[in-house]
Amino acid sequence: MYYLLMIIASMLFGIYPSLQTMILDAGASPIALVMICNGIACTIGLTASLVTGQSLRVTRAQLLSLIAIGALGLFTTDLVLNIAYRMLPVGYVTMIHFLYPTIVIIALALLFRQKMTRRKLLAIILSIAGLILLAGGGGNISLAGVLTALVTAFSYAFYMIASEKSPAGVLPAPVRLFYTNMIVTVCALIGGFGFTRSSLVFPQTPPMAALSILVGCLLGFAILLLNAAVTRLGSGTASFVNMIEPVTSLTVSTIVFRYPVRAGTVIGCLLILSSLLFIAKE
Repeated sequence: MYYLLMIIASMLFGIYPSLQTMILDAGASPIALVMICNGIACTIGLTASLVTGQSLRVTRAQLLSLIAIGALGLFTTDLVLNIAYRMLPVGYVTMIHFLYPTIVIIALALLFRQKMTRRKLLAIILSIAGLILLAGGGGNISLAGVLTALVTAFSYAFYMIASEKSPAGVLPAPVRLFYTNMIVTVCALIGGFGFTRSSLVFPQTPPMAALSILVGCLLGFAILLLNAAVTRLGSGTASFVNMIEPVTSLTVSTIVFRYPVRAGTVIGCLLILSSLLFIAKE
């Protein structure tokens, strides 16, 4: 059941980048997009909490954890990913960002003494090989772009681990969705109106505004399902199941932008899906 939730969440996340790219290409700024999408996700979290009768009360330790998860995890990841999409091809950004499951597994082994099994090592090797094939080759790759994308791998690894291991990890999924995305939205407001107002550009046309709302809904429901799955599966297993996201992203972007299908791309997808089998049997 929770594997299915994580698979659905990953597929929703996979649709996200292509739609984001369309909005950014139309002139919207990264921080404006973060503000809109996470504001909608926050509203979904609040609505789901009220409908299901979940209490929004949190302890001080949980609140501090939620602030860290929202600011250092989600906000940093969302904003920097949007910036990275403007600096590197989407395939390269995806490859670098999805080093995060490997970072999660290593961090859990070092910090929480979770056993590093041969299955986990093989899953890491297969996933990285698959991501390299997905990224493809060619083009001018800037060091600044690579480092920017790498930030998102570490920030999202922090998000996944903290969602399980911090005091906030015991909170219901809708409550976490509400608080973390509220914090992201506040960070975007502060950044947008306080420091980077000149670069705060919202979607300029009704179709792009509507698409931004759709992206926000996809984000909200995806995080809601992810939160529920992490609670049951653990951050390590959930991170690797989330490897379905780049496969979905590649499929959607190929259809939307009519990218050519390469043999290496197909092999990369198969390697990534193979890595999931080793983690699922742990």
